[in-house]
Amino acid sequence: MRARLLIGPLVQRAFPGLIVHRGEAAAGHVYLTFDDGPDPERTPELLEILRRQRAQTTFFLIGQRCERSPELVRQMLADGHMVANHGYTHSSPREAPGRRYIEDVLRCQNVLEQIVGTVTPRLFRPPFGALGLRALSGLRREGFRVVLWSLDSHDSKRRTSAAIVAQRLAPARVRAGDIVLLHEDYAWTAEALPGVIEALRATGLGFATLASMQDWTGNRVNVGRWGRARLEPLGERGKRCAE
Repeated sequence: MRARLLIGPLVQRAFPGLIVHRGEAAAGHVYLTFDDGPDPERTPELLEILRRQRAQTTFFLIGQRCERSPELVRQMLADGHMVANHGYTHSSPREAPGRRYIEDVLRCQNVLEQIVGTVTPRLFRPPFGALGLRALSGLRREGFRVVLWSLDSHDSKRRTSAAIVAQRLAPARVRAGDIVLLHEDYAWTAEALPGVIEALRATGLGFATLASMQDWTGNRVNVGRWGRARLEPLGERGKRCAE
């Protein structure tokens, strides 16, 4: 049974300021974010496209993959992008229950900092957009902010294409402040990306990393609604859930 809760008010009360899914519209930026890298086959092409388009983005990276391709992590930073945490094994709270989930996130953070050679902001995107209340509590305790998204490119759907990604990210659908969910490891994402960036830039929108939103020690981000994430089943008596 999957929990389907009206969690916006619940999370805002229980975890104020923990979850981000939009940036400030006033800055005129769109925040492109890429999950699941680095990918030795796809990431170099993606970085070259971003370099040509002069667009900065944020990469949510898997720790295991970072260990196999540390040079790609360093290249992301050299190109002006931001790197952040997507877990060491890309596990959901079901796959790594309790403290194991937090340990997986911390392990990824350690890998990133060893590769980068300095402390990095504690920004975490949960694999599959799935979180439980215990995970949220643990993330807050360890000083993380959870970054979700306001617009899904659908590049990871089973039946998708470059045309579908471009349609999802057409100027009529994208607003200043949107955090856009993309993935590194699909050919159609790279195929669609130049046209998407050019079309959005033609409307006056710019592209920036999440670091430009704030220094992550203040609280300037518009947390807004829960967005696209979902809670995993809590399995506790008295919790409101539906099939």
